[in-house]
Amino acid sequence: MSAHRRPLLVCYDIADPRRLRRIFRELRDVALPVQKSVFLAELTAADLTGLLERLAEGIDPAEDRLSVFYLQDLARTHSLGLTAPLGDAWVV
Repeated sequence: MSAHRRPLLVCYDIADPRRLRRIFRELRDVALPVQKSVFLAELTAADLTGLLERLAEGIDPAEDRLSVFYLQDLARTHSLGLTAPLGDAWVV
């Protein structure tokens, strides 16, 4: 797998508060929270595979939803209102 890091947006809707806390903790270790259920990450393919495996263990596929969106150009991102800094803010 490539060591090239790609920007990703991870969004989730978790029905159970206990599972929600677990998913939040897992994501905050590798990504920047930009909304309550939205995280911005910059991960390699291997990092993403490992993260998805851990997240899959923490959700109930019959009740929860988690999506990963690949972003192409963070330099063209615009935010309004309260925003978290990008660039040096990566936690990975």
